[in-house]
Amino acid sequence: MNTAAATGWASKANGTHSKWWKDNGLRRCNFWIAICFLSVFSGGYDGSLLGSLQAMPQWIAYFDDPQGSRLGLMACVQSIGYIPGGPVSAILADRFGRRWAIITGALILTFGSFLQAFATNTSMFTGSRFLIGFGGAVCGPGAVLATELAHPRQRGPAVALYNTTYYIGSTMAAVISFATLRIGGDWSWRLPSLLQCAAAVVQAFALVWAPESPRFLVAKGKSEQAHKLLAKYHANGDMDDELVLFEMEEIRLAMELEKQASARGWMELVRGAGNRKRTAICTFVGWTSQFNGVGIVSYYFAPVLRTVGITNSTQILAITIALGVWNYLAATAGSLCVDKVGRRKLWLFSTGAMFVCMCLVTGLSAGYEKSPNAAIGGSVIAFLFLYYGAYDSAFTGLTISYPCEIMPYYLRTKGIAVLNINVGVALCVNQYLNPIALEAIGWKYYLVVTSSPAILTSLGDAQYFPETRGYSIEEIAQIFDNKSPGAHELSETRTTVQYIGDEAMDSKKMDLAHIEGPVLESAPRKH
Repeated sequence: MNTAAATGWASKANGTHSKWWKDNGLRRCNFWIAICFLSVFSGGYDGSLLGSLQAMPQWIAYFDDPQGSRLGLMACVQSIGYIPGGPVSAILADRFGRRWAIITGALILTFGSFLQAFATNTSMFTGSRFLIGFGGAVCGPGAVLATELAHPRQRGPAVALYNTTYYIGSTMAAVISFATLRIGGDWSWRLPSLLQCAAAVVQAFALVWAPESPRFLVAKGKSEQAHKLLAKYHANGDMDDELVLFEMEEIRLAMELEKQASARGWMELVRGAGNRKRTAICTFVGWTSQFNGVGIVSYYFAPVLRTVGITNSTQILAITIALGVWNYLAATAGSLCVDKVGRRKLWLFSTGAMFVCMCLVTGLSAGYEKSPNAAIGGSVIAFLFLYYGAYDSAFTGLTISYPCEIMPYYLRTKGIAVLNINVGVALCVNQYLNPIALEAIGWKYYLVVTSSPAILTSLGDAQYFPETRGYSIEEIAQIFDNKSPGAHELSETRTTVQYIGDEAMDSKKMDLAHIEGPVLESAPRKH
């Protein structure tokens, strides 16, 4: 743990077990965080599903063998749905709560899955994919709710694990498609299309009973309810737990700071140097998470395999399943390292390794075109796996968790909306362009994306991407606004309120009346 953390939340006594699986409150908290993870399951399922369908003769025949721009449109329309879905998710999450935004998105996604499964023509199939993308974007506050529910000592890895669910979805889609390939007829592709809604149905049902974000509750004037929630999940019901009292005071002070800014709405994203920097990061991360070559080996894995001589549908689906399992393991390992290694170091390792692997894939693919043989084809597949492992080590987890961490409460859902809009636009360009380019120039298209990871080395610049490990999400906001994480500026008079002293904690005199009442300056903390 770094020094900054040792003087903040980490210095507070907390009545939870050091091993979360042995603590009742943390087990329940992590269960609800896992339910939040289902928001990204359908995105992973969809990414693998379309690639799997392209390996199915039944789907190819039903839609008259879509190629080039027609196939590109069928793929990218799901990402087009992300663009309007981002702002809608932010509006719903800030007005009605994070839970109800996610539930709404899950229901829209379910409806889209039904339309996709029973599509009778290309237009209906394409329209259903737009609804799936739109619903998936409206589910975006799943990452926000996970961030705001997580115990401080678990927030880094817990939220970084959010995107690893993508690979559970992608693996499930490949396994189901592999199994239904033997059915024959239209149901070989209709059944996996229908099952895309399974996780959304479970999530919508479960979240009716889930806790709301304590930060949302405080923002809506329900501090007592927020206090009880934090005590239940972060201290096994102890309302006087030192860490819980610290969290409540920290949240309330942050809300005081943000109250005036939140009234200014979306324009606050570009007001002030700190917010412009946050918004630029969300935009940059959204684009670079897609423009690094990953789009080629995601939605168009089957065509990529065909360029190195693998054309058998069973082989393609089997390799897709293996890739999904590999991705999940690599992404999980990377996510569990975010607090040990740090965000920037992971990103630097990831981009460097991606660059090397994509160079090797390009060279080997060129060699296969000149002299086709199984050894070269197998080497291409091996380095594609290594490439994805490098991507997973940082981008899978940090693409969503870092923007969630750096945004203050009143901009968090809007920041994720900005991220999702940019991901959606980048995916649209990728998904529409990739099949056209692969059809036209084959492996030579890799030269276009080979240099992309090299551009991402700016992620290692601490000036633009500050390290966030060891801080609470309220303290991170202070870093971006060039303030000390140990103090909060509460008004135009720059009144500084120090955190609650040890004496106040020990005597347990800080009750809800104090939390909801006027701001008081407490005695300085002893060291």
